[in-house]
Amino acid sequence: MNKSIHVSFAIAVAALLVSAAWADTRSATAAFSMAGRAEFSQDGRMTVGNDIFAISTPDYGRQIENTDVPMSVELYAMGQRTSWKGRHISIEKFLEPQGDNSFTVTWALDLNPCGEAAVADLCIEVPPEAFDDLPPQPPRRPDADGIFRLNGLFGGIEASVAGSDGEWFFEDFRKAAWSGRFRFRCRVPYTGLAPWKGRLSMNFKGAKAAHRAFRVLDIAPAANTGLTDETDGDRKGGWTDQGRNDLSALAGGAELRSRFVPLRVVPRAIVLAGGERAYFPAESGEIQVGFKVRRLDFLHAVAWAGAPGTVAFRYRVGYADGSIAEIPVVTGEDVNNWHGVVEPTHGYVAWEGANSSSSLSLHHSRWVNPSPEKEIAWVKALGNPDGGAVPMVLGVTALDAEAVTDRQ
Repeated sequence: MNKSIHVSFAIAVAALLVSAAWADTRSATAAFSMAGRAEFSQDGRMTVGNDIFAISTPDYGRQIENTDVPMSVELYAMGQRTSWKGRHISIEKFLEPQGDNSFTVTWALDLNPCGEAAVADLCIEVPPEAFDDLPPQPPRRPDADGIFRLNGLFGGIEASVAGSDGEWFFEDFRKAAWSGRFRFRCRVPYTGLAPWKGRLSMNFKGAKAAHRAFRVLDIAPAANTGLTDETDGDRKGGWTDQGRNDLSALAGGAELRSRFVPLRVVPRAIVLAGGERAYFPAESGEIQVGFKVRRLDFLHAVAWAGAPGTVAFRYRVGYADGSIAEIPVVTGEDVNNWHGVVEPTHGYVAWEGANSSSSLSLHHSRWVNPSPEKEIAWVKALGNPDGGAVPMVLGVTALDAEAVTDRQ
């Protein structure tokens, strides 16, 4: 197939949300680029890029005309629109936000005869990273309701093409030298010998989906305290033993997602010794792993944080061969004080909330395993019994090394 009709409307390495609930898509945006190409982004990363419509000979050996040209963009009441008129192709495109936190792109097409047998396609490129673990597959059609449902490394994708005046496919061209990608393609019933008018549309949104590569570890056996407390400093309560200055907002647990990664909060946490709470445990029990890991993602915070750049606490990783690795967690880079909302420079704010004393936040940081070929047996957290920040760990998620490809 001719490379020139292989186009972008790219669903890339896409994050589908960062907040406490999957339905929170506050960071989703969509717009036409300066060249009039549809662009959809979530969590600050482009997930949908450019789109091109092309008329070609039936064998795709020659392209007759395409819309790979700059188009001016204007605003209108419902969103944005752009248009272009060529010799054989006249196209109007509309991009409209929907009430369900999704966006719809519509292509209104008016095709003139080109005087020879021809085919016409809208092609939408899907870079491979999110779906590269899928086995090679033949072209597939949408489900009976007109929706393509894809479960990728970075979350689920739903692309509804219902009501389009054409036939849609999801195609795997990862092994094609001219492509190396997936793509959506819509063939319209244009023959080249007669005029044709019609409309195509795609509604794009994220959908909750757990990829098998992300494995949420069970921290409950290693947890030592609940998330609520009654009396400050009585050495009997939960969280940081500060009375109602606690994490009761998450006392029932929660399923969070930060930068594509599922992070689970259970009703108990690991809270370890630091300068203000030297009577807490010096280290946690072992959190069991038992498989090869490319990366560990941590959900944590600290109380009574030290100065930026100081090591707040450490994780220790035990490999199945008996070797050990230690992970320093640095204030300001990987974690911050749970009071207030300050994003670490090398991490993310994974949850925001409040109690009667302060606004609150939990932080997400990552550790890339330098030895992914070795099985990890366990991981534990180490406190600061001799003084320093009080560490709090709420969740650990592992990226299974054998469930993703090198490209992912």
